Formats: sequence, structure tokens, C-alpha cells
Amino acid sequence: DFKTHGEPYMKTDDGWVRVKTLNYGKVPKGHIIIHLDSNPENCERKNLMAIPRSISARMTKNGFWSETLEITKTGVICCTLEEIISS
Repeated sequence: DFKTHGEPYMKTDDGWVRVKTLNYGKVPKGHIIIHLDSNPENCERKNLMAIPRSISARMTKNGFWSETLEITKTGVICCTLEEIISS
């Protein structure tokens, strides 16, 4: 096992894989996996969420990233609604 940029990786039969990818599963195209508590070492399933890259950009623009899981989830919901309304 090793870490890069604070994220843990594990050796698998397919090579080195991010632990969060192993715990989350397949990620839809155009999405990224985020750590809801902003802690890249916390790869528990409940702390991971796949979101579209566009929502990630809105989260950054609006300053909605938090170290609190519930606040980050609320930010994702707000950004999703904002994206729906603006389209």
C-alpha cells in the first residue's frame, strides 16, 4: 500500500488502484469520486459520492466544500439544483 497526494492506493491483480475506487465501485463517465468530509484518507463508503465534474466546479465556485459530511452533501444538492435551473 502507498499514498499519493494523501490518497491511499492498494495493489490488486489489475495493478495499483485508489482505495476509494475499490470502495465505491464503477464511476459513471464524466463523474469523479469526492470525499464528503474532505479527508482523502477516509475511504469509507458512506464518505464517498460520485458527482459530475460540473457540480464539482460549482462547489468550488460557491465555496461549498466542507469538512462536515452533511454540509458537503447539502452543497452538492444546491449546486445540482442551480445547474438544473440555469439550463
